Amino acid sequence: MKTKLLFIFILLFQLKISAQNCAYVQAIDTANNAITFTATDTVSVYNYIFILDTTTVLNNLTGGHSATYQGFLNDTLPHEICLKIVDLINQVVICELCTTFQLVATAPPPPNPSCAFTYYFSNDTLYASQTGSATPANYVWTVNGNFYSGSQLDLYVGNIDSVQVNLNGQNLQLGTNCFNTLYAVNPNYVPPSPSCAFTYYFSNDTLYASQSGSATPADYVWTVNGNFYSGSQLVLYVGNIDSIQLNLNGQNLQLGTNCFNTLYAVNPNYVPPSPSCAFTYYFSNDTLYASQSGSITPADYVWNVNGNFYSGSQLVLYVGNIDSIQVNLNGQNLQLGTSCFNSIYAVNPNYVP
Repeated sequence: MKTKLLFIFILLFQLKISAQNCAYVQAIDTANNAITFTATDTVSVYNYIFILDTTTVLNNLTGGHSATYQGFLNDTLPHEICLKIVDLINQVVICELCTTFQLVATAPPPPNPSCAFTYYFSNDTLYASQTGSATPANYVWTVNGNFYSGSQLDLYVGNIDSVQVNLNGQNLQLGTNCFNTLYAVNPNYVPPSPSCAFTYYFSNDTLYASQSGSATPADYVWTVNGNFYSGSQLVLYVGNIDSIQLNLNGQNLQLGTNCFNTLYAVNPNYVPPSPSCAFTYYFSNDTLYASQSGSITPADYVWNVNGNFYSGSQLVLYVGNIDSIQVNLNGQNLQLGTSCFNSIYAVNPNYVP
């Protein structure tokens, strides 16, 4: 009788065990890259144990019917999950169900275009080129407030020390963009020298000169006839001269640059000096003595006395005992194109009637 009852108990226990169901459902949380397993049969009084990859127990608490696996970033490896319902007291596995799963890879964010760029200067021209990722984009350069499209830039900028360069890139399809800014430094930059060009004019026998050309500041010094005059302008009385040598020195100590210029300033108002036909005379021993006087401008002189001509700047002429005589003097400088004339009645104070 006891043996029969034991057999019936064992049979009922096996029927109870076989009635357990290890089926489960899974739910993927893509935002957190996780998956949750939940048993469909939650009425069992035994332990629900979820085991990951044969060794890792996710949940073994009595009465727990679910477990969550948090995957690492971009986890796309296949994994095995097993649900066991276990009678821990009697060390009996009621049921077991294993399956494999694989998390969907988290989509990486769309790539930004690259606004990194390289540049160099050559012949006063700035060359720049976008570098970095190959993500296509519409690129726009901004230099001195002006816009230039394209991934490369070829821009004449002149002899500058540096210039700010901005690069914007935009991919409308991906909805991504980039920005970069640099001060492009020109290693070929030549500091500007001051200008020693100058203009001049004459007025009222005065020379006016003024430095011109570039606006690079400098200390200027004029040299005229060995005399020095400071400043970018010169006002100097020079008299009635035909021309004069004019030197200008300029120096910028901060930039370490300088300049020099020299010109013969020609006076268009110059009036060539005429020779002088003024003369003095006296009588002695019935002889007339006359001599040209006045300016020292050289000339060819000719005296005319009683229709006779005598060359030279002085005259010595025997005239006898006369009371007076007309004396004419002509002077001519062929090189200057100037001449003079004078006529006097020379009175003899020694005349004896």
